[in-house]
Amino acid sequence: MRDGTGDVVGFIGRYDGTRVNLPVVFGLSATIGLQTILLLAAIQRIPLGTSVAVEFLGPMTVAALLSHRMRALIWPALALLGFVLLTEP
Repeated sequence: MRDGTGDVVGFIGRYDGTRVNLPVVFGLSATIGLQTILLLAAIQRIPLGTSVAVEFLGPMTVAALLSHRMRALIWPALALLGFVLLTEP
């Protein structure tokens, strides 16, 4: 609900009279809402640090892969190393 409200407020705040692709706005809202639900479900089953680290690694890796720089791959690799160190007993 919170994410959907944020999308609607953002949509209204940026509307300048041009055509808006509403399916994209609603798709983004649904995706963010589903991500929040899945994160909360993961927190019930695995430790908080692990679930947040997994959630953080995905978008950071996608951003690094789309940057077209080899240097950008260093940061997800370091984050993955930190994740492994956090989850090892």
